[in-house]
Amino acid sequence: MKKVLVILSVAILMFSFSDLAFALTWDYEIDAIPNVSINNDNLAPDSSNWYQLNLPIWYNSDYVTAFWIKLYGSNDDSGNTIDIWRKLGDASAEAKKIVGFDVNNNTRPFILMMDLMTRDLFYNYKKSDGTWTGYVDTTLNLSNITLENFDSLSSFLIGYACHFTYDKTQLHIEQTPAPEPSTMLLLGSGLIGLAGYGRKKFFKK
Repeated sequence: MKKVLVILSVAILMFSFSDLAFALTWDYEIDAIPNVSINNDNLAPDSSNWYQLNLPIWYNSDYVTAFWIKLYGSNDDSGNTIDIWRKLGDASAEAKKIVGFDVNNNTRPFILMMDLMTRDLFYNYKKSDGTWTGYVDTTLNLSNITLENFDSLSSFLIGYACHFTYDKTQLHIEQTPAPEPSTMLLLGSGLIGLAGYGRKKFFKK
């Protein structure tokens, strides 16, 4: 019976720790088919240039280990910056500009990646030989957006303003799971079981 108790307690502990260590991953993509021509002379995106990105139900900014948003585009035909805006929640939420950057590479495909962990904007574009440059830090810091902004939200909107061809938007999130009461109960039960067995064994000596 004692051996069964020990084995059971160890199994509970292993289950608890494996659950705590299991990483959560979320990938969401909005692909425009056909590609959308964004031709906006206004300060903010047109109503048709907003894209909704859904969030996982488990999102918790305290446990996020990776969070980035990528804009894929091409055919930048303006000397003005490509401006990225956000609305936290539905379409009625307040619109705020996150960042603006001039890709300055004419028809070449490009990617702008917003890394919310470091709050930096990275730039990657296809060279004339067909290869990509790799992500380069633009040295621009992201404003009006933090990891905490997304707590308790089920979705948010990203908007684009300028003159380019929009391809798609990708969202990627990685997170360690927040400890749940049931998990902590299992962990506590395992520890109590092991402690009780050790105590009995000690006093029998």
